[in-house]
Amino acid sequence: MRTHEGDRVCAGVVEKVIARKRLDESEKEHLASCEGCMEELVTKLDEADIQETTKASEDYDHSHRRPEVQQGLETARRVFLREFGISISDR
Repeated sequence: MRTHEGDRVCAGVVEKVIARKRLDESEKEHLASCEGCMEELVTKLDEADIQETTKASEDYDHSHRRPEVQQGLETARRVFLREFGISISDR
């Protein structure tokens, strides 16, 4: 069971990742070992993707990826590889 302090640590780490702020070493270790943080991060990224996809469907012919979305995906791939050693392939 997570404590309130643990919840705050998790929330802070997840928010820093979402805000593209650099994590310190202890935060990286926490994220790498905390299943709750990873679940929350994946959930937030999924929600952001759903919102972006919905907006893109309404506003854009998405037969082509927007350059800023492609650049964001590439940045995320490099960050996960550099920070966590995780290689994420393109769909």
